[in-house]
Amino acid sequence: MRRWMLTIFVAGIVALVAFEFARQWRSAAQVVWPLTAFTVTRVHTLSRADGTVTLQMAELCARSSEGAVVDQRVNIRPGNTEEESRAITLPKARKYLVVSDSLEALSTYYLSPAAAAEAREKASDPTCRQKSIGATVFAMKGVATSLGHHVVKLAAENKGAHFESWEAPELDCFPLYSLTITKNADGSVNSRDEQVTTSVVTGEPQAALFAVPATYSERPPSEVTAMLLSRFENFDAKTCPTCTAAAERLDRNYYASRQHMPEP
Repeated sequence: MRRWMLTIFVAGIVALVAFEFARQWRSAAQVVWPLTAFTVTRVHTLSRADGTVTLQMAELCARSSEGAVVDQRVNIRPGNTEEESRAITLPKARKYLVVSDSLEALSTYYLSPAAAAEAREKASDPTCRQKSIGATVFAMKGVATSLGHHVVKLAAENKGAHFESWEAPELDCFPLYSLTITKNADGSVNSRDEQVTTSVVTGEPQAALFAVPATYSERPPSEVTAMLLSRFENFDAKTCPTCTAAAERLDRNYYASRQHMPEP
């Protein structure tokens, strides 16, 4: 197994457990009830500059009117790393769950009161025309219709990357299309990260998406990661320092979140 494939695989796990309640379609926000409930499906593709696909995932993202969010991912390329995972944000319970259904395991992170409140907020700009990521400010490039929804086309550029995002005001600025192109020091393309929405259904999502069987075992993320990586033939963690570093980072976040555990 090539090291780059393992690195991408672990990077995908790290991305999944990054606290997605601070999702890309919200910046500063305001509380407005109820939230727009919806379920979307999309294809998420990571590729090299030459077009070689390094990872492709089928994703389902859903949000309830009370702010509960699920992001379900199934790796579909390369085929021998197929794995289904769910990231579930439950703001009322102040929990963020990373669930591996194939392993019947989960890792529970606890949200601070401020983070739980943020997960239940609408976008501050209902027109979706104001967006920034750190110091990078997006500019409006036009409007269009995608899957029956009005979208605002935004784009930004900095020294290391190009960004595009088509955001739907009716869905609290959820992006129905996004593209990130990273660049090398000489300005040439290094990689592409593209998310293409394939369906949108408004209304409350299925309750089963948020359900975790009581038989699933609570495990720290490093254990889940090790169990997943053990599926690779002849895998030796010593040959993948990125894997080890990622697991350590996940565990630090996992245990640090215990300070926010609600009192019984």
